[in-house]
Amino acid sequence: MIIARTRNALRHPVVGLVMNRGLGQVAVLLSTFWVARLVTPDVYGELGLFTSFCALLSMASGARFEIRALVCKTEAARRNFVAMSYAVNMCLLLIALPLCVTAAVLGLAPSWVALVPIGVLLSSLVTYVLPTQNSSPGQLSRLGRMNLVVSFSTAVLQIVGAKIAPIGLSLIGARVVAWAAGALLLRSDVSAGVSAARSLRKTDARRIYRSSKQEIFYGSSSALLSVVELQCAVYVLSMFSEKHAVGMYWMGFNLLFVPFFVVSGSLRPLFLRHLGTARKGGAMARRMFRYVAISFAAGLVTVVPLVMLAVLVTRTLLSDDWQDVQFFAALLGITLLALVARLPISFAASALRLQRLNLAFGVIQVLLRIFSLAIPLWMGYTVISAMAWFTVAASLGYVIHTFVSLWFIRRAE
Repeated sequence: MIIARTRNALRHPVVGLVMNRGLGQVAVLLSTFWVARLVTPDVYGELGLFTSFCALLSMASGARFEIRALVCKTEAARRNFVAMSYAVNMCLLLIALPLCVTAAVLGLAPSWVALVPIGVLLSSLVTYVLPTQNSSPGQLSRLGRMNLVVSFSTAVLQIVGAKIAPIGLSLIGARVVAWAAGALLLRSDVSAGVSAARSLRKTDARRIYRSSKQEIFYGSSSALLSVVELQCAVYVLSMFSEKHAVGMYWMGFNLLFVPFFVVSGSLRPLFLRHLGTARKGGAMARRMFRYVAISFAAGLVTVVPLVMLAVLVTRTLLSDDWQDVQFFAALLGITLLALVARLPISFAASALRLQRLNLAFGVIQVLLRIFSLAIPLWMGYTVISAMAWFTVAASLGYVIHTFVSLWFIRRAE
């Protein structure tokens, strides 16, 4: 009976999706170790800065309409919200691309800035929009194939790029081409989304906008801040010309947070659908507390082994130039555990009308993290010491946010 249940569980579409994403990210991580032998931490830091910009901007480049689409009650409404996401993404591309290309050509910005608008669009598609279009259980296999294409394309192309030209632009180009390969695999969905955006009536667009104002202004702002929370270390270290440390941070970030994003990105659409059903039963505060407890327990049994593995990998596979990665990984592991515990709150923010609270905490956390890292660096502390202060601020912020959110949910019942 146990074997039969295990076999049935492994056949579940969600398990297949997570396994596909996990397999793909293993390939990316293995190729990253190879790339680390070919490039310096400074060069890898350029990729980290570009990727963090794309992650930040793609989070809100569709104005969060794709997130609203996940909780729509009818298929027609869901298509309209997805169409709005495509429309906003395309408008931003048309506005930003000439500006970024001009800045790069005139030497006002690094050459890779010209690729940022395209990277933002492609990242938005493969991370948010296409998963929304393929969120039903019967479509998850298509999503899994797309994730595998993106991951294996990234793995192969970044090795080739590093061998041909061990510079940041070659690694960045490899990442953009890999995202494009994933979108191309689901080109029928992309084509349908673009067509729907072109045929969307103005009256429907205005109605969707009016019904989504709170999500656009509060949800998008909170989403942007949630990315800045994780990436502000990259920006602050770059401001202090610590390119070497940016590369270290980004390597540690990939070793720990990429597996987290693999699982959370696969579970988010399904959790939201489950939450829509669970809300009918009431007692949401008790349910959310249970979800947080389960998430924290899952974090304990996964984050600690991940940190130990990251330290082992750094010592055995990376050169002496990269040995500080193990300190970054240990500090990031503490932050990751607090983030995993807060995950259900993050997922349910829109459905439970917590956008304003999330926005307020997001602003506070970003400011605390920036100052907790910038002030020690300005005072002459070592990068590792400054990152320790950053870790304390980040972890306490997640814990306080979690308990305050649970209190608000309970009060609203």
